[in-house]
Amino acid sequence: MGDVFPFGTPYNALESGNQKGAGYTMAHEWGHYQFGVRDEYQGTTASNKATSPQPGDTTIDTSIMGNGNWNAAQTGQFSYLNLSTVKDYPNSSVTTAQLRTYTASCWDTVARPPSEDPRSGSSSAVLRYDYSTLLSQVAPTGGSAPTVELPGNAAVARSAIKITWADANVVATKYRQLLIDISADMATDNRLESIKTAAKNYVDQARDGDLLGLITYGASFTTLQPVTEINASSRASLKATIDSLTVSVATSRFVTAGDQEAINDLAAAVNKAVVADKAVYLFVSGRFDDSGNPYQTLLDQHSASGIPLTVFDYAPPEANVASILQQVAEFSNGQYKYVGGATSIDITGRRRTKANSTAKPTTLANAMMDADQFGSNLVRVNLGSDSGSVPVGASADPPIIVDSTLDGLEVIAMYNGQANAATLELDDPNGNPVSAPTCTGDAAQTICIFKVITPMVGQWQLFITPVSQTLEVEYRAMGYAEDGFTYQATLQSVYGDYINYPEPILLVAKLTLLDPIIKAAANGYVRGPDGQMIYDDNNPLVLKDDGLAPDVQADDGLYTAFLPYSQEGDYYVSFYFDNVDGDAILTQNSFEHTPGPNGEQNFPPDRLVTDDFDRFATLELFVNHMRTDDHGDTTAQATNLTPNNKDVPGRIDRAGDVDSFKITASAAMTLAIRLSDFSPGMQASIKIIKPDGSTVDKSWTNPASGYFWQSFAANVGEVFFVQVSHANSQAAGGLYNISAGAPLVNEVP
Repeated sequence: MGDVFPFGTPYNALESGNQKGAGYTMAHEWGHYQFGVRDEYQGTTASNKATSPQPGDTTIDTSIMGNGNWNAAQTGQFSYLNLSTVKDYPNSSVTTAQLRTYTASCWDTVARPPSEDPRSGSSSAVLRYDYSTLLSQVAPTGGSAPTVELPGNAAVARSAIKITWADANVVATKYRQLLIDISADMATDNRLESIKTAAKNYVDQARDGDLLGLITYGASFTTLQPVTEINASSRASLKATIDSLTVSVATSRFVTAGDQEAINDLAAAVNKAVVADKAVYLFVSGRFDDSGNPYQTLLDQHSASGIPLTVFDYAPPEANVASILQQVAEFSNGQYKYVGGATSIDITGRRRTKANSTAKPTTLANAMMDADQFGSNLVRVNLGSDSGSVPVGASADPPIIVDSTLDGLEVIAMYNGQANAATLELDDPNGNPVSAPTCTGDAAQTICIFKVITPMVGQWQLFITPVSQTLEVEYRAMGYAEDGFTYQATLQSVYGDYINYPEPILLVAKLTLLDPIIKAAANGYVRGPDGQMIYDDNNPLVLKDDGLAPDVQADDGLYTAFLPYSQEGDYYVSFYFDNVDGDAILTQNSFEHTPGPNGEQNFPPDRLVTDDFDRFATLELFVNHMRTDDHGDTTAQATNLTPNNKDVPGRIDRAGDVDSFKITASAAMTLAIRLSDFSPGMQASIKIIKPDGSTVDKSWTNPASGYFWQSFAANVGEVFFVQVSHANSQAAGGLYNISAGAPLVNEVP
């Protein structure tokens, strides 16, 4: 969205008379973003992507996903703002991107669970969320036209909308309330001491103008500092306050009142920068004691305020509490970070082995920097690995690339030992050292930070030289843009950060400078649960934007790859983009440009990126419930597959592996059995054993062209077996989904 839509005749969204059209266009885009429905208008450019509008498509004038936004603006009739129904598809001559994707109108799509959607042959990074329970209650039925329940009084609707007018000239600042647990549990395993060291370093990292506050909680909460603008005086005062923190004798831990106070304090601070970066950082060491359901209360408080909650958890508690905290954080648009040492506790709280549970300040410092990068205009710019063992007589010397979009540079070095255990130097591109760093720490670990305002463009160099003993060092370089406009890298796991074997790990990375950037180099490092590098400098994990599965569309700015795994536990992914070859391009070709009032569409030309840049994104993943085999090899060991059309993941774990499934018909029905989402290189050999003992055999060697399904007449209680293997008996690996149930809308014999 922009102030001026670049149609053939520019359309200024802020002009009187154009505001309805602009607002209704936002509603059209919301249909894509929130519900996953596709366009219902005629395209102007041919595309090989079935989900994009084509020149021969039909324009649905009565749907918000067609031309309804402009019709509503011109006529004042709210009915044009509805989703399409079956009534808009009276015959086979009507074709749209929506119909090609879902074989149904928009309302029929959102009112059904995603398990009823047509499947894809190859696995791809596309998911649709399930709103069927809510929307099926109000969906039009029987071909009836949708009704209109919008308020008749425009003032009522307007009063329900909160608008913050951003100013591109305002410096993007960081607003944080640190909400720290000081209950008796924080005295164990170096928890509070690690917070004090990492929090003081966090204050050192803060730029002048950022706002930081501090609240402690336990039996009650205390505001030690409301959000206060950081300058030389307040920085020193806040660090001294952090240093004075002590643990309470009480074991009780009441959080909701302190959290609400933190929210109120942040909400009162006005930020009109383009990057509105407010968050509560919650540090916790166990279960909360508030009455009722404090986890739901936390979620409600942050949902109502729109302020994210990020959780730094020192003690994953009894079963399911850690997973609830993780959900609360992510549902509020924050993050969950376990920082309590190597306790070998999974996200459901199931303890496997007791390891070293001593909390390290560097672990928390890294987690806080990761969280900041997730929500703010901070970007990682150091090149290469971010940790290593450095002996005496050697030096860690990572290069750092500063590009023209950056207004500041922060370089953080962390190592075991006191501050005098190493000498540190940061040189600019001309080889001149900058001022000495600010360091915090204890006898065990030190964290140092260099801060540079308006850094010179080019390659900087950090030197970390041990004095008398080998050091384990970590380092990061963080750049920032005061207006928020810089190259931004993100990395996500499509199926979540907590993977239950045999679910796949499918990574999607994105690089933008407002528009997506294509043709950049995209590589990653991965450290496994045993601490060993699975992918490194010599063997990076390459993410591709080539349109080949699992990538959805070539050159759309979304870079994808599967991450194979064979161990249970934590995987740490550090991913980077660079433009060393100078091939990176800014493009809008991946956008599906909404037509203008007269059906016009605009495709701005690609632009070459002239900067050399480095951008990092990190992700911590946890694999649960790893086994040597996901599904039994024989019918006697078969996994029960409920005929409800919900996908069950499968994986070929070794050469010759056979996955067996048992399906019992729940009623007299037409039973469809299907395999879909094959990856990577999976060539399925499928054997279906019918109730009479006869078999159906199929070899599926080209899954990209579609998916396998077959339907059978089944009586109640009849049992079918399905056995899946790799067509190449020597192949180890391969993923797929299997489901069964009533035939889908496109499964017509």
